[in-house]
Amino acid sequence: MGIVVIGGVGAVAFWEYHEQPEFCATCHIMQPYLESWQGSDYGAAAHAAEDVTCLDCHEPTIQQQMDELVVYVQGEYTLPLEEREFPVEFCFDCHEANEHTGYAEVIQLTADLELNPHGSHLGELECEICHKMHRVSEDHCAECHGPVATGAGWTTSVSLTAEVDVWNPEVDCAACHVMDPYIESLEDSDLLAYAHAEKGADCADCHDDQEQLQRVHEEAVPGEPVTALSVENEFCFDCHLANEHASLEQVIQRTEGLEPNPHDRPLGDLDCGACHKMHQPSTIAWSPETDCALCHLDPQEESLGDPNLLVSVHAQEGLDCADCHNDLEALAEAHVGAVPGAGVPNLSVRMEFCFDCHVDNEHTSYEQVIERTMGYVIDDQNINPHDPHPASQVVRQLQCSGCHEMHEESRLTDYCYGCHHSGTLESCLVCHPTASGGIQ
Repeated sequence: MGIVVIGGVGAVAFWEYHEQPEFCATCHIMQPYLESWQGSDYGAAAHAAEDVTCLDCHEPTIQQQMDELVVYVQGEYTLPLEEREFPVEFCFDCHEANEHTGYAEVIQLTADLELNPHGSHLGELECEICHKMHRVSEDHCAECHGPVATGAGWTTSVSLTAEVDVWNPEVDCAACHVMDPYIESLEDSDLLAYAHAEKGADCADCHDDQEQLQRVHEEAVPGEPVTALSVENEFCFDCHLANEHASLEQVIQRTEGLEPNPHDRPLGDLDCGACHKMHQPSTIAWSPETDCALCHLDPQEESLGDPNLLVSVHAQEGLDCADCHNDLEALAEAHVGAVPGAGVPNLSVRMEFCFDCHVDNEHTSYEQVIERTMGYVIDDQNINPHDPHPASQVVRQLQCSGCHEMHEESRLTDYCYGCHHSGTLESCLVCHPTASGGIQ
């Protein structure tokens, strides 16, 4: 009888010891987990402070414990051990006291944060995505955004592994928050995307080039807007047959009454998307990234290939429009109210700007330019075009663009003939002998 009692007491004592975290650590692979429970910045230590033990969260059956023992004895395990996953509801069972009774309450608890990690565009997340027990907790939001969670026991950077697919054909486009403006545009009746959505079209109906989508997403930077995707004209024609958009020729014919015809352009076929925007207003609003050739067709664009014009020389040196026309404020002002195809004001370039590039051919100052053309001959006369009135007390510096035209023929004497109106560069006194004084 005594043996039975002793045996019974021993069994109870063993079972109580079995439930203690120290028992778990009799398997040496569990020692790091015990240490994190006994004292650390990790979630396990916070649970230990509330008298939560291993088996309060890890509730294996006797059979599971036996199976784990066999695996341990045979050494068929990897370190660190595979992370256990718990559903959100499991966490809520214990955390009711601190108002974690549902995901909506958790969102409310962190509503004062600038970036609410629980009110995420990703929807309801499992707690263990960020909150770790036996290792450092991870600020999952920091994968794309700046740090949200700070302090002891947190890391603010998470790296995607090679196995994670950033994009695949089955991904819902709305899952990425950078897509929000595009998704919202589907409900904006002023945008063409809305018209397409009303016809039952979704993102993949237009953006169906899988190779292009894969490439764009591979180059994407987390948290930054995605690159705009273009759609070929032929793709548009595939759907728009019903309203007589079977080819660009047919579209040109439909708008031949407009002056100018926006579809019949000297540069040839333009992409429909150049004017007809889906997710933003369909206007050609200028921006520093706009291709000048969309509007400036003739003569500006054609002049680039005319060897008789200075702009062609600049083009052959690898310069483009923005290299000379880089005053963004002046450009923005010039484009206000601009009509595609209509004439545009001539944008002047300051002389000092020319000197910035022409230093190699000794154009570093106006005085140096005067010296280079001392022996210049105009109309059989030795007239320096940069200092035409050497007797004057003041050298009048002329802007380079006054004579040196870019997009049309340079007429070096036209500027002079503004005063010498009879087509001669003789002194005014030749025709006006009664005039007193010289040209000042």
